[in-house]
Amino acid sequence: MIFCVVTKRMKFKHTRSNLITAQVQVRHWGSGRVTLLGDAAHPPANNLGQGACQALEDALVLAGCLADQREPVAALHAYEARRMKRSAAIIEQSSLFGKIGQWEHPLLCALRDGLTPLAFATFLPRLFVANLSIPSK
Repeated sequence: MIFCVVTKRMKFKHTRSNLITAQVQVRHWGSGRVTLLGDAAHPPANNLGQGACQALEDALVLAGCLADQREPVAALHAYEARRMKRSAAIIEQSSLFGKIGQWEHPLLCALRDGLTPLAFATFLPRLFVANLSIPSK
């Protein structure tokens, strides 16, 4: 059973395999002294296994922002600004891998299956390291 809360800021699309992918279009994850983190703020598809990692990164950045700022609201805005770009990149990558994983045409599947080991041996590690760093203040 799947439960979804649909707001004006989210568009849900049912795929043929009955999975739901969320395309989140938000500028802020919170309001005032309240904000979201992890999957509540930026839900990726499970194709990269990044949900828990993103929540931990959020918590680390949020703790740093709260320690650095005198005003809690300013700290929350700083946290959002520091995390927005990376979380959007993870959502995009996860969505792309999900779409590629659902290819059914035999030629496309052969291409995907043949190139995947090459991708993991060449450019994907560099892409991962490039996205690994947490932006500084």
